[in-house]
Amino acid sequence: MKGTSGVNQLNSVDARSVAIVLFSNEQYGIIAHSTGSVNMQKIKYLDGLRGLAALIVVLSHFVVAFYPAMYNGAREQVHTASAIELSITKSPLNLLYNGNFAVCIFFVLSGFVLSYKFFQTKDNEVLVESAVKRYFRLMIPVLASIALVVILSKLALFYNNEASVTSFSTWWLGSFWNFDMTLGHVINNAFYGVFFNSNADYNTVLWTMTYEMYGSLLVFGLAAIFGRVKKRYLFYIAAILLLFKTYYVAFVLGMMISDFHNNNGFKHAFFRNPFVNVVLACVGLFLGSYPSGSIVKGSVYGFIEANAIEDIVLYHIAGAFLILVALLNTTKIQHLLSTRLFVFLGKISFSLYLIHVIVIGSLTSFVFIHMAGYVGYSTAVFLSGLLTLPIMLIISYFMYKYVDYNGIKLANKIYSRIFKRDLDS
Repeated sequence: MKGTSGVNQLNSVDARSVAIVLFSNEQYGIIAHSTGSVNMQKIKYLDGLRGLAALIVVLSHFVVAFYPAMYNGAREQVHTASAIELSITKSPLNLLYNGNFAVCIFFVLSGFVLSYKFFQTKDNEVLVESAVKRYFRLMIPVLASIALVVILSKLALFYNNEASVTSFSTWWLGSFWNFDMTLGHVINNAFYGVFFNSNADYNTVLWTMTYEMYGSLLVFGLAAIFGRVKKRYLFYIAAILLLFKTYYVAFVLGMMISDFHNNNGFKHAFFRNPFVNVVLACVGLFLGSYPSGSIVKGSVYGFIEANAIEDIVLYHIAGAFLILVALLNTTKIQHLLSTRLFVFLGKISFSLYLIHVIVIGSLTSFVFIHMAGYVGYSTAVFLSGLLTLPIMLIISYFMYKYVDYNGIKLANKIYSRIFKRDLDS
């Protein structure tokens, strides 16, 4: 989640693809990436994990928009008589809306999935194909989300400023879309700034696209150079130390897990021990629930109190790493995340990730400000979310079907008609 600007910065795999990440989160993205059809049934649960992470990101932004004290622990932004927000924000319950942890899951998944087919085939052509497609694959849905923002802004259909005054989230919800949207700025942002300069002016969640782009290239580069080296784990360690406390470590860790997984490293009895995986999952969830925006002194996190944002990033990446390791070795959770609901959420997760803040700033805010005068604050928030979440999911589905999936096809077409021809000549 960066749309919490600095806030956010803390904050399908289907039958047609070997991977869909980013959220990729990866879609990211979890960010979707199509490269083949190897052993799809065995990693369908990764789609479910991605869908679950996307829901956490949605909830995180909903919380920051309407219950900001649950994020930053600011007493003056409390909306309940009991000030329960202040207790929740310093407890493991914030795992349910810890958007930055969810983003770290996206990034670890990206590293895993983007290198998966290479470690099965050891074919550099896989890396070339993935690298060529990556930009075009991400650009189409991103462009669509930015276009939607421009249209809603020109039609004066954003109500985030009015809603933010009542919700005490002027510092976040009220900070969006308050600038002149020119054609030149839109084009520069959509085709360059989002991917190479961490620009998220039009859609706050797009801060992750730069990490996805450079993180993907990092994975492809490491795989191409060191993917066949016998002692390549030394290079993983070097990369981790070099990139320590940055989001890029998540990509390296995901790639390392993919390598280990494809070379049967997890078949060791240690990783098959249920107790070991329960411990890994519990530690991962605890680290992943570390509050992104509030002071933890005196809480259950006091003994690992972070001294800087980079420490929080490290905790969340470590948590995501442990969760993925545990998931790869826990059949029951794999089955749960492979159910139709979670796989569906994974399929639409990139679209959901891209449009949810736009919906919160327009439709949800509109419903909220019109209800707030007639019912209590919490009732207005609950009804606003209840009424607009289904619409958010419907929009995400159609965006996946008509925009996101076509982005995959366009990337495939560009590669097969232009780049592959050049490589074959």
